[in-house]
Amino acid sequence: MIQDTRKQRALEEMEVALRDMLRSAASEQKQLYVEKLTAILDALTRPEPQAQPDWDEIAARWLDLIRPIWYERLKRPRSRPLLLKDIRRDVLNAGESFRAQVLQAFESIPILQTPDERIAACIIGVPNRATNPRSRPSPPRSIRAKRRTCWGLTLAGVAIPG
Repeated sequence: MIQDTRKQRALEEMEVALRDMLRSAASEQKQLYVEKLTAILDALTRPEPQAQPDWDEIAARWLDLIRPIWYERLKRPRSRPLLLKDIRRDVLNAGESFRAQVLQAFESIPILQTPDERIAACIIGVPNRATNPRSRPSPPRSIRAKRRTCWGLTLAGVAIPG
């Protein structure tokens, strides 16, 4: 999941807001909105194993959508810090234009690449003569220039295209 607690809270509030928008659209018999909101909620609450959503990007999109509502609410006097749950009612009362913005922002759900597509690394461990006197001969000069010592091994950096 996400490390940033603000974005975690944004995702929680987003789910609550989307469910309420779905209920509202269903009661108004707006079938197009019902279908699209259901698809968004399904993609977020029951993602397929090979297509995990990019939660960080989704939270960022949601925060971008509610930012004008947030700033409007900040103008009002208050006795404590403004929380995301404090603007929930304002988000739900934002109307058709906000619902259309939500549908447009989440028309496509950002998906993370699988780990085998994301990770491309190679670490070559070469014994360090300073920590191991019985080590093998030095690596070639091209690698020696790039090496770094770590835990008694000299790690030679090797660039992998990709």
